Amino acid sequence: MSSVIDLDGVQKEFADVTAVKDVDLQIEDGEFFTLLGPSGSGKTTVLRMVAGFEQPTEGTIRLAGTDVTDKPPYDRAVHTVFQDYALFPHMTVHENIAYGLELQGVSAGEIDRRVTELLDLVSLAGLGGRSIDELSGGQQQRVALARALAVKPKVLLLDEPLGALDEKLRREMQVELKDIQETLGTTFLYVTHDQEEALSMSDRLAVLEAGNVIQVGPPEEVYEHPRTAFIAEFFRGSNIFTGEITSSDERMVTLSFAGIEIVVYTEPDRSLAVGENVTFFVRSENIVAGDGRSNAVDGEITNIVYRGSVTDYTVRIDADHEFVASLGDERFSKGDKLTLSWAPSDAIILHDEPTQC
Repeated sequence: MSSVIDLDGVQKEFADVTAVKDVDLQIEDGEFFTLLGPSGSGKTTVLRMVAGFEQPTEGTIRLAGTDVTDKPPYDRAVHTVFQDYALFPHMTVHENIAYGLELQGVSAGEIDRRVTELLDLVSLAGLGGRSIDELSGGQQQRVALARALAVKPKVLLLDEPLGALDEKLRREMQVELKDIQETLGTTFLYVTHDQEEALSMSDRLAVLEAGNVIQVGPPEEVYEHPRTAFIAEFFRGSNIFTGEITSSDERMVTLSFAGIEIVVYTEPDRSLAVGENVTFFVRSENIVAGDGRSNAVDGEITNIVYRGSVTDYTVRIDADHEFVASLGDERFSKGDKLTLSWAPSDAIILHDEPTQC
């Protein structure tokens, strides 16, 4: 599979602020790729540079192998869907979707065929004659999507398009967007600050922090094996601690932490020295009650948060350290003594940050 978007050393500066720092990214043809990060991380700036709305201060942008770094938006095979949809209120649904095709000089018969096809694709069949103000927010979002897809862009850019929808509709639209992307095979470059959106829809995602791309990979990899403490915390992670390496071999290290020793598997190509202090992370859902796994800590439950299928138990093991465990069927009370344990493979030794991936 070949890349359809290539960013090489792309940087963007606004006055004395560097919004995007030396970004290298390759996005494959037909991929649903997400730029994920908090406000101010640079994700929308990256998308706007791909769209041509912003020019990079340094670096090169290529679309399907063609250098478009200095080309205007209308001279790029991309189309953008914005959070506010930017629909034409004086036009019907059909007219909105047909607008770009009319500008291209497509025949009336082909326009009607294409609009009917797209209305069906976005679950708006029979609504072509309606005005925009007669539509719900979710329906307007579908019209904006259909209008963007009508001109058959090589890449569809989506800038937080579900941000104005309520949670139930957002979840429904996440499924629909992924289905549409897979049906058409169009490359989607999607921007969001919502971790669940990124995990549920993406083939791959890039996590940005302060203008740096700090990890790129499939959702499962980024979630289960975060590269830095920032990423672990951004995915609602807790249980991030520092320990000293007391022994090390090519497969695992032993850490001294809170008066105990724990064992952690390491990356095959990572060199860690005895005496080095490292930060490690254990995801709350990988911790079990009891001492059935290799690493174990004892403590007292200080807080309980019910989350439906799981309950988060905060367990204080000493004055400076608390673990959070997301447990299923078990039921405990505040003040109970509890042992928590996890396997060596469930702990991750994190990299220093920030790191340009």
